[in-house]
Amino acid sequence: MKACGITDIGKVRKENQDSFLVEYGDDRIVAVVCDGMGGARSGNIASALGAECFCCHLENCFAEEEPPAVPELIREAVAYSNVRVYDRAFTDFTCEGMGTTLVGGVFMEDKAYIANVGDSRAYLVSEGEIRQITTDHSYVEELVQQGIITREAARKHPKRNYITRALGLAREVDSDIYTLNIRPGSVVLLCTDGLSNLVSEQEMLELSMEHSDPEQLCASLMELALGREATDNVSVAAVCY
Repeated sequence: MKACGITDIGKVRKENQDSFLVEYGDDRIVAVVCDGMGGARSGNIASALGAECFCCHLENCFAEEEPPAVPELIREAVAYSNVRVYDRAFTDFTCEGMGTTLVGGVFMEDKAYIANVGDSRAYLVSEGEIRQITTDHSYVEELVQQGIITREAARKHPKRNYITRALGLAREVDSDIYTLNIRPGSVVLLCTDGLSNLVSEQEMLELSMEHSDPEQLCASLMELALGREATDNVSVAAVCY
């Protein structure tokens, strides 16, 4: 099991407000990707703080003699990250209104435990197929779920960047938690919408099957996104089993 992450400012933005972290433990990998918002002064702070607090809380809990079950640990880690981002926004006027998406998880030998808040996504590539694990917390996703627009129309909708949930906007936040059984040879991708808006699931699948090394896979995905004149920051992390 190996992992890697990469981020890029893209072709238009003046600042990279995405953040990612990949950390190795004794029998696990913790990986997280965040997409900040709140203007040039604070979006990058929100994403960096969210990612750091998520990983830090998990590692502190794993160090306990009898840590809770992993899904509960992840839920607590998201809640802790949310409070830290919220408190920073509340006490520092330069950070007022900032927030961040988060998709991250704990990856073990044959299991993956994933949490998400916002529209950053997790995908699972396994046995020649790809599926999106997480559900976007966004305006267009609600339209899709209601049958008002199609999935393809959502990709081009003018309000596709309107998210309905993020870290730091309120004292409490709901997170979705997923538990996956992982087969050897599988790949889990975590990414911001800067990647998923430009690279199709089929392309993610093809590159994941072509590259078994996470560093090469992340580099190839990034190259594809940047080649399409990425108007947003782009971030992706890959965990290869």
